[in-house]
Amino acid sequence: MPDAVTNVHPAARLALPEGGFADVDLKMVPLVQALWAMGLRTAGCCQDLGESSAFTGNEAGRERFGQYYRGQAWLKMPVEDTRIMLARLAEHPRFRERFNRWTRPDAWENYVYLLAGDTDVQLSAWAQIHFPNDQLDEVTAILGGPASTNISVRSRC
Repeated sequence: MPDAVTNVHPAARLALPEGGFADVDLKMVPLVQALWAMGLRTAGCCQDLGESSAFTGNEAGRERFGQYYRGQAWLKMPVEDTRIMLARLAEHPRFRERFNRWTRPDAWENYVYLLAGDTDVQLSAWAQIHFPNDQLDEVTAILGGPASTNISVRSRC
């Protein structure tokens, strides 16, 4: 995960599987480590996208965006890795329902953006996954990681 954005939430510095380091929000660390242990890649994450969005910048629409995503965790992963993660979670009936019913308060949202070029439109190689952050421990446990860990805290960067 790139280390290009200042963390809003307390973070831990993790060694990336491919080398280098990234600061990862503390509440996301167990999930990210479980994904990496599965051989899945991540490119970004946030333990509360609404809080982060409200904190970063004052562009028009940020407040509305922040309110909508408050309490939502966010992951950015390659599309195929996202499919693998979601298939594993969908083996559990609670999660299968969360993926299919966006009207549920515990539902997940997954986006793959369209990228317009000069002559065509393509799907992004990256998926954006949003889900209630109170599901982090449950998701991590299902994917085979510990629900929580003792991680040294790194203050805001």
